[in-house]
Amino acid sequence: QKICGVLLFLTGCISSPQTEAPPLVSAEFSLQADRQAMDDLRSQIPAEKRIQNDEESFLLQFFTNPDQSPDKVRERFQEAVRRKRKSFDDKINEERKVFNRENQKNRDDFQQLQKEKRESFSSKKNNSEQRQNFYGKLDTERREYNEDDRQKKDRFEDDIRTRRKDFEDYIRSKNADFDTRYKAYMKEYNERLEAKKLKER
Repeated sequence: QKICGVLLFLTGCISSPQTEAPPLVSAEFSLQADRQAMDDLRSQIPAEKRIQNDEESFLLQFFTNPDQSPDKVRERFQEAVRRKRKSFDDKINEERKVFNRENQKNRDDFQQLQKEKRESFSSKKNNSEQRQNFYGKLDTERREYNEDDRQKKDRFEDDIRTRRKDFEDYIRSKNADFDTRYKAYMKEYNERLEAKKLKER
């Protein structure tokens, strides 16, 4: 996935092919700067380009002050990543709470329904065959419900694992982008520092 410069994104760069894979994370968890003031201009740019442009600006903002120590630059970036990871974790935890709460409610409703069926059936006179058929049907319903419930849980956890993997892959790629710029920044910073020392001698 190519990265175009900020100006290239604002003026337009080569469009991504239709078959390009979707971004690893939603815009909510994308590392991007606040560019609310440019929304009118940005509305004319495709969403994917806007996200890439914001991510580029987000990274560049850490290197705008040439006098800031490299350690401070890295510290600020890592803090931003920690905040984004916490936001992601909080969202996942909230989704799990909602899923578990709804899952428990559905199970309680199902068990209550089966109880009412048993009580209604027991209030009537039934022969052995009727009882066998009735309780056999209840048992089938219970097993089908449990299997469906297990599959729902598996799908939910699979989705969470996929999204977490995509998020971590995304963060690794942004770390790599940052490291590339950081090495160049550190080199220039040290060269300026050395030049200043030589000048003061």
